Amino acid sequence: MKIRLDFLKNHPLFGGITPSKISKILHLTETKMYRKNRLILKENQVNDKIFFILKGKVAIRKIIKFKNGHKICKTIGILNEGDNFGEMEVIDVQRCAASIKTLEQTEVLIISNLSLYKIMNINLETYTILILNLAREISRRLRFMDKLITNLYAQLMTKQ
Repeated sequence: MKIRLDFLKNHPLFGGITPSKISKILHLTETKMYRKNRLILKENQVNDKIFFILKGKVAIRKIIKFKNGHKICKTIGILNEGDNFGEMEVIDVQRCAASIKTLEQTEVLIISNLSLYKIMNINLETYTILILNLAREISRRLRFMDKLITNLYAQLMTKQ
């Protein structure tokens, strides 16, 4: 439990939540170990959990479909210790946007949607801060993608 507390109190999604409040919700988390080359999440699968990487490394993989019907699966990002995934599906209640595959043995800490509901009932302030931090994380990722798309568009326009 000490390792989980140390991890969470230093994770951005728990910023602004005191260690004593985090310790009161630790029992609502679980840890799971995945061997190398295992799928944790599959694109278009239903997911109701946020995963925090305690140890290891995962690839974010996306299926790309072409007009001719061909499909390929490409790695679009790598996540390391301290990173998290699955939060989009918990917030927007849609299927997984991408697959997550381990690149090495990986240990994750998991908070389910049901656990978030229980956190809301235990301490509304803790829940509110957690959800605001999730929104900030998703907003940062959206800004990064906006910048990436803008830069790619600019590069394409200069090549014409």
